[in-house]
Amino acid sequence: MENMGSSVLGLPIFFMRIILFKELHKGWVTPEWVTGLLLITVSLAFTSAFIHPFVTVKQIVLRLGLVFLLPFIPISLKTIKWHRIDGLLFAWFMWQGLSTLFSTPWPQSGFKLEGLVLIALFYLLTRTALRKRTYINTIIQIIAVVAIIQSSIGILQYFKLFPWTAGFFQGYESQVTGTIGGANNLGALLALSLPFIYFLISKSHKTEKAGWVAALILIVVTLILTRSRGAWVAALVGIGIYKWGFISEFLRILMPGKVWAPVFALVTTGIFTLFLLSIYNLNPDSANGRLFIWSVTWGIITDHLWTGVGFGNFGLNWLEYQGAYFVRTADPSLHHLAVSLASAHSQYLNISAETGIMGLGLFIALCLSIFTSFKRHIGKLPAEQAHIFITVFSALVTILIHALVEDVFNSLSVQLAFLILLATLASTPDFNAERSVGGPVWNRKWKPVVILPLIIFLLTLSWRQIHGELLWKQGQDLARIGNWEQSIKHYQKAGSYLPYNHELDFYLGAAYSKTGQAEKAIKYLTQSQNGFSDKNQYIALGKAYMDNGQYELAEAVLNKVLYYYPTLLSPHYWLSRVYYEQGDIEGAREELETILSTENILKSTEIEKVKEDAELTLIRLDNIELSGK
Repeated sequence: MENMGSSVLGLPIFFMRIILFKELHKGWVTPEWVTGLLLITVSLAFTSAFIHPFVTVKQIVLRLGLVFLLPFIPISLKTIKWHRIDGLLFAWFMWQGLSTLFSTPWPQSGFKLEGLVLIALFYLLTRTALRKRTYINTIIQIIAVVAIIQSSIGILQYFKLFPWTAGFFQGYESQVTGTIGGANNLGALLALSLPFIYFLISKSHKTEKAGWVAALILIVVTLILTRSRGAWVAALVGIGIYKWGFISEFLRILMPGKVWAPVFALVTTGIFTLFLLSIYNLNPDSANGRLFIWSVTWGIITDHLWTGVGFGNFGLNWLEYQGAYFVRTADPSLHHLAVSLASAHSQYLNISAETGIMGLGLFIALCLSIFTSFKRHIGKLPAEQAHIFITVFSALVTILIHALVEDVFNSLSVQLAFLILLATLASTPDFNAERSVGGPVWNRKWKPVVILPLIIFLLTLSWRQIHGELLWKQGQDLARIGNWEQSIKHYQKAGSYLPYNHELDFYLGAAYSKTGQAEKAIKYLTQSQNGFSDKNQYIALGKAYMDNGQYELAEAVLNKVLYYYPTLLSPHYWLSRVYYEQGDIEGAREELETILSTENILKSTEIEKVKEDAELTLIRLDNIELSGK
């Protein structure tokens, strides 16, 4: 096993040596590679080593990395020939920002705005850096290196040799997640990298060609192991576009004349349909779950058609719409699909739900601009340049196809890769408008005056966030072993570093509930509902109301959980306690019998524990009734 692990890690190291040697030989450091190293660093920020919800490390790396990039790549819009792709992208960012300000109270909206500002700044830096045609080869190499590193990590994860994979992913279909945030996100990154690997194979010689072929095999194997069916489909479409010249020429030879086009369309449609059906049959439950999610999301979209529920607010609205969907359809067979979600598992539906038709319209306009600009200019390029830009275009299409069935931009690494590719396409002289816009935004004379205080401020802010999250994690670890008093102290300390964090409020409120401090539990659990929504939040609140003697409120909250999750058993158990305290023995008995009559389809130890508790409680009720008689 150790030899296999070292050999897998050897491949990315081999390519890093080759590529970095070339860059050093040309005169390190090029702006493109500085930007690329930031992408590599973000993708390797081991946030998946933490237990949920510690996901800010990548954002902190991006925040600090962008400031350190400024000395290498000062922003100067006078070097950018503005393209409509740029305008549409920033219009989309601005609409998301306005959506945040209108829908989310300050300072929570400020946290969301910072993320938008960071990715907008990253795009500006990348656009400024990409000034020559030669940069495209560097961009292709960067994406390839990231994919090789992540594939190597994925293979190690498959053989349980990678020590920093979070247990958070253990319940998922595939534990091959890389370090970028899940199997689907890893699949997206690997799928978009395939055209680049094919390009590097075609342009390399001897040893390098053999190495890139080995990299292709590694990436394809890892892509299969992710079990991300959306990524598989997107990869096939992307490779089909990349190889379209070869495919069309082969078909013309096979079927001379114009007949080849309709025949090819018909055959391709049939094969693709069979492929989709076979993918569905690989895991029907997963596919049905995705269809269920989209059906519920459609309810959010229709109720907030124009402006959406607000950027980043999908999760806050999900449970209410899920419950309403169950009531509307009145189909108990769907109840087992209930889930807590923060996004719609489709980028287009998620954009529609959060930012309405306006946001979706801007994003689709951006996509159409990519297609029309490419189509308009590809015929004017020399063969070699056309090959390069078909490669970039194929990767962009791969992302946009995968976005149909997955919200791929939830992964910061994939989002940055998309922005790099977009900047690459828009920076091409043939694609640019004739005029430049604006003047220098960044004056070199002010560099030391501005950057040093900014770095100090961001380092302080980032240290506070990391320190707060570490305290939060320590509190979780203490809660896991039942040391609730100490976990509360750690959560309270974490709150001083992470103010206005509603998920942390939930953890603190749940801990107070476990220690019987009902009033404090109610305070923090109620407060957490302003920016967080989860079934456990309502269960803990119902228990706190019960402990505080507020039985009617407890009953209402626990019934709300069952409205969201009709098959959940633990609310029935706590409702039985509520009814017992109110003197309703028959009501308590009915809740317990509901638990015992429900089959444990998931074979969950947690469900079995609830059933055991229900059985013991029912025996006690029988004994109480007998003794009363």
